[in-house]
Amino acid sequence: MALLLPCLLAGFRNLSVGTDTGGYAAFMLVRGMESSNFPQFYYIVKQSPWDLGYVFSLFGYAVVKLFSNRVVFYAIIQLAVIAPVFVVARRWSGSRLGFVMAFYLLILYVPGLNMMRQSISMGLVLLSVSDAFDGKHIRAVLWMVLGVLVHLTGVLGIVYLVGWYVFFRTDEQTRTPRLRQHARGGLIACFALVAVATLFFRPIASALSTLPGFGRLFVYALHDGSEISTSGAVFLATFVSAAVLMLFGVEERYRGFALFFTIVQLLSIPFFMLSGIDNTIARIMEFGTLFMVPYVGLYLQHHTADPRGKLGFALACAGCLFRFFICFVLKGFGAAVPYLSSRLGIR
Repeated sequence: MALLLPCLLAGFRNLSVGTDTGGYAAFMLVRGMESSNFPQFYYIVKQSPWDLGYVFSLFGYAVVKLFSNRVVFYAIIQLAVIAPVFVVARRWSGSRLGFVMAFYLLILYVPGLNMMRQSISMGLVLLSVSDAFDGKHIRAVLWMVLGVLVHLTGVLGIVYLVGWYVFFRTDEQTRTPRLRQHARGGLIACFALVAVATLFFRPIASALSTLPGFGRLFVYALHDGSEISTSGAVFLATFVSAAVLMLFGVEERYRGFALFFTIVQLLSIPFFMLSGIDNTIARIMEFGTLFMVPYVGLYLQHHTADPRGKLGFALACAGCLFRFFICFVLKGFGAAVPYLSSRLGIR
């Protein structure tokens, strides 16, 4: 039931709600109904302007052929977006699941109506890392591979996963996560490397864009530039500050997880800075935004009386509300507000 309402709202929305709703999703729906078999459908998809990939194309075609209904098609896509997040949120939130899911919906439901394919990939990456935390390594790798196959930006999740295994260790008896010995030096070196890559991103990415396969991830470096969003900067600064402060308010036993979540949030900064080249790059920072969901659940379950943690949690809530009411409602980011549905009589 917790997933039913957001999925139905996604299913009943007009094609104008969400920038990609009337784009590749509507294209897949129409072409899927017209095609008599998947090879024929996939051939048409490959000739389209959208690089939808084999796995997502197969998923969309299966849904279209099973149900042949627009409402069900969009509702199931939304279910694929939100279900992995729900599974992870339930693991980390306990009795606070309702609050944590509301937090998620306010910050990422609207983007999920737009960048549907990337949002599915983000949820699978989150599920993969959560399984890695629990020592379920094979499942973690499988989820990660699927996430990358759904959308190539999922390769960022590989960085998260490798970072967890390289820099952190979990005590086998207490299941307490901690930094490995000498990991601090490695983390500093990695952040320095990220800084250099950010400063010289355009020439580096221009060279990599010529590579087959993953090279198309770097074509945005060839664009002429976009205006950096002021409200987006405020939101990111609020969430980064919240992540750092909440670190002090998490019980010592779970602080390794909190540190990992904070590092992931910090890694969102260079992607936002690079949105000055192309604002599409800023979408990648949503991976870091999503990891605030289990972080908030962790804090609610295992917080101390440290005032810095309380301030961080308050900032996280403020950033959540700022994003929904200012970025989405007032400024119209994502083109999903106001919500319109001819079938529900909302015009």
